[in-house]
Amino acid sequence: MPQVANTLLILVSELSVTSPGGQILDHAKGLIERGVPVTIVTGGGRLVKEAQNFGVSVLVRQLPRVKMLDYMLVRRLARELRSLGTRLVHAYGTEVAQLASHIAQKANCPWILEVHNQNQALSAGAFEMESLFQILVPSEELRAHLVHKHKVPKELLKVLRPGIDCDRASIRPRPRTDQMPVIASCGPFLPTGNHETLVQAAKRLKDKGREFQLLLIGDGPERAALWDLCSDLEIVDQVVFTLDQPSRSAVFELVDIYVDCSPREAISHDLFEAMARGIVAVACRAGSVHDLITDRQSGRVVISGEDGELSEILLETLEIRPEERELMGQAARRRVQSEFPVKSHLIACINLYNSALDRLEDRETPPSMKRTTSRRWRLELGLDAGKSKL
Repeated sequence: MPQVANTLLILVSELSVTSPGGQILDHAKGLIERGVPVTIVTGGGRLVKEAQNFGVSVLVRQLPRVKMLDYMLVRRLARELRSLGTRLVHAYGTEVAQLASHIAQKANCPWILEVHNQNQALSAGAFEMESLFQILVPSEELRAHLVHKHKVPKELLKVLRPGIDCDRASIRPRPRTDQMPVIASCGPFLPTGNHETLVQAAKRLKDKGREFQLLLIGDGPERAALWDLCSDLEIVDQVVFTLDQPSRSAVFELVDIYVDCSPREAISHDLFEAMARGIVAVACRAGSVHDLITDRQSGRVVISGEDGELSEILLETLEIRPEERELMGQAARRRVQSEFPVKSHLIACINLYNSALDRLEDRETPPSMKRTTSRRWRLELGLDAGKSKL
């Protein structure tokens, strides 16, 4: 099969509307706009069409499970992806780490692993370390956790500040004041997600006579337990569970208040996007939330993570005038625009990719050819051009 342009391969188990789907969408879209050939390989998800609409090549393939790695399937995938001229693999999430390692070995290229939260347990023995160039994390807190809890070598970890494309995540129209306010939170629904605290807080709001709708978006092992809790608390009329939405904008278009209630989340791209769309955000003080939200200015911060405090903050936010909530939402958008622009994130990524390619070149290229080969790889990946366009 003829070789095509060198490709950056992004590997993710599912390209869903919940995190990290939005981050991958912004990342791939930004690189494509700057001339970097990107192919996303995923098991599926609602964001596949949206990514393709932005000009991103997406391959939907059956991906092997972590605990039942099908080596025949891995070899078939590796052969197919090698034919794309894959020169670098960027894996999102530890669930695709083994697969990324095998593909990188077969394609003789480096790979990068990105970990988003403490729920993603890291087992270095599960994949080939030699070709692993870097493990990316969004905050110093998560970096320290992986070093101390999972014994990941400190030099292997790099903090990469996330970014949000505020042009894609445009501000939503202001809702009518006669609409019932909607409080929303995204999954995945995991034991550490703390969504039961949000459900308990919703019960308190109902007991205080407040009208609202709670929208829980996503799936996960705790979804059935959350539904049972809503039934026990007699708030099923106030709570709506919904699975994947058709697009990122569909997640946020009806939301008045977005809640990120996880006390262990490093930093959530869903929280970023809600703020970028001018929605008032409420979050537990965890990870890098203190870098993102100034309490009562660009959102609200829950100190204790308990349902009583969360319900009080939600009640206060619901009782302020819609005009004041809109001003807080505008302040939130300005905050993410100034502190977490996608441009800075892309510059850091492109520099990292160049470093990974340089190390591969040092490993396999004779000294007399290094300068020529490095320039050829960078140009084919569009990285030099990308820098000028940033």
